[in-house]
Amino acid sequence: MDNASVYTTTRTAVLDLVGGLGPDELARPVAALPGWTVRDTVAHLAGVCADTLDGRTEGGGSPAWTARQLAERADRSGQPPVEVGAPPGPLVGDLRQSPAGTLSLEWLTWHRYDRNFTQKLTGMLGLYDQAGFGPIRTSEILYEHLWDIDNRLSVRYGAGRLLHAYDGRQTGRNFLNLALVVRFG
Repeated sequence: MDNASVYTTTRTAVLDLVGGLGPDELARPVAALPGWTVRDTVAHLAGVCADTLDGRTEGGGSPAWTARQLAERADRSGQPPVEVGAPPGPLVGDLRQSPAGTLSLEWLTWHRYDRNFTQKLTGMLGLYDQAGFGPIRTSEILYEHLWDIDNRLSVRYGAGRLLHAYDGRQTGRNFLNLALVVRFG
């Protein structure tokens, strides 16, 4: 399935879910997103699509970026923050197939009963084809340590480098990650 088909299918499913909701239903909290309502969640989804189309990805994922998306869709008179009857929109035509490949290598370095230590190296290479700018190389490399303390507790941390395109220019950033996974049940 190509990007345009995924977008169209997802957009139709979201509109089917929220299109008939009233103001009270849109104001319900979303359990998986503490502090967010159904309206906030849909506004954010619509905002990500609009920002991608417009090339407004600088600061993507930051609280300010998300707050702007919610504010731009706040005044909808109790209606969902998307145009329910609207056609799929120009985003579908601007999504292109962007070739990419990922290689991931894992080494189980140490193991004792239900405890283990794994090292993981992941690399990705591809092309990002932004409308109006043509294809630009994108890449990522990530090195991680994964500690399984027991069958209910894991710790994961790592460092990486991401190179991506923004408005026709190659930009990059270094990043660190840290995750604590607790399994219940």
